[in-house]
Amino acid sequence: MKNVRKVINEVMNDVLVKNINLKVAMDQRIKDGGLKGPDVGLVKEEVYGTIRNLNRINYVIYKYNNIKKVDYDVLNLLRTSTYEILFLDKIPEHATCNEAVNLTKSLKKKSAANFVNAVLRNIVRSKQVIEYPLKEDDIVEYLSVYYSMPKWLCEMLLDTYPVNELEKMFAKMNEESDITLLTNTVYVSKDDLKNALVNNGYEVNDGLYIKEALRLKNMPSMTTLKEYKKGLFYVQDESSMLASKILGAKVGEKILDVCASPGGKSIYSDIISGDTLRIDACDKSNDKVKTIKENVKRLRLNGIKPCVCDGTKFDESKFERYDKLIIDAPCSGIGLLSKKPDIKLNATQMTVEELQSLQREIFDNAIKYLKVGGELIYTTCTISKKENEENLKYFLENENYEVEMVSIKDLLPEGIKEDGTGYVQLLPHIHNTDGFFISKMKKLK
Repeated sequence: MKNVRKVINEVMNDVLVKNINLKVAMDQRIKDGGLKGPDVGLVKEEVYGTIRNLNRINYVIYKYNNIKKVDYDVLNLLRTSTYEILFLDKIPEHATCNEAVNLTKSLKKKSAANFVNAVLRNIVRSKQVIEYPLKEDDIVEYLSVYYSMPKWLCEMLLDTYPVNELEKMFAKMNEESDITLLTNTVYVSKDDLKNALVNNGYEVNDGLYIKEALRLKNMPSMTTLKEYKKGLFYVQDESSMLASKILGAKVGEKILDVCASPGGKSIYSDIISGDTLRIDACDKSNDKVKTIKENVKRLRLNGIKPCVCDGTKFDESKFERYDKLIIDAPCSGIGLLSKKPDIKLNATQMTVEELQSLQREIFDNAIKYLKVGGELIYTTCTISKKENEENLKYFLENENYEVEMVSIKDLLPEGIKEDGTGYVQLLPHIHNTDGFFISKMKKLK
């Protein structure tokens, strides 16, 4: 079995140097290292925690040490060690320093061992008096460093949210979020699934808003559970479940999910119907559709038909064929930072603007597939007004079709209110969900 800290360093290098997706890198390195149980938990905690707090960690490393150039193996080792010193009280500081020195030597970088020891000892001595950028001097610099958010994101969101609320939101995004499960009530009751998970040693609570939802604090070995293999649950945030509930698909209706992968909106809609719906769950590539097929097969659902269909290209055979339409548009994913902190490593302001254009292209095409009088939901997993409210304005003013907002006030659970007629912006620090946008419209012509 590989040294746990070596696996941590390998994952960090994969993500920060090779630009490999965090979850992909994590799963592969854990598998290759033969890690199990608590060791898996430690790898995840260290890597996710370090990437969530990367700007702040970099700031501390460079502020209190005269570093000009450093090998990436050593730099990433310093980053995870600094995370331990600043954020993990359960690991003694001397142990962090000693382990870092030992790993440096094992990486055949013995000449850097004294350097690593000196840097970390300096951070230990300085950690109680670290001077971060001040709010009053430069609010963007302060938010970017202290909460480890890209400057462009801080600037963009400061136009929407007050500073105090933005701080609460960023702080929540830097916490590990609950894992939320959708109970496959076609085959099991929520109580029976809950009891089975508790018997497996998990801490399980009911969802906050959705009756089929369960929340867990940690679930590192999910795919090994017999309940997973039997298709008794699907991992899905309550915000996503709420979107399908707002859609209100009914038996006998023809439904199109136009950007469906991995299939969550279709899956929840079909499960709460008792697997009686007719849903065409489409996406643009064979790989994406393969993912939908795998999920549908594991969950043993018959109402969902996966198919390849590019949401930006018109398919005449689908023209005004559907009663309900789901547009879960590709987006910047900013609302998912607690689960996918590596998103902020690559997203840019330009990314958001390019996505806005793509979202409009998909909507303009997919609306042709909805019958006049039919209803749709437009959703994203982001908190960007460009991808949400600005798009609604574009949809409502487009001269090539006519849609109107449909009130969702009576469809929302206690604790969630419409932000405007027909839409709601869920926020992590307020609703304890992903940052998620849900809107509902009706096609008039």
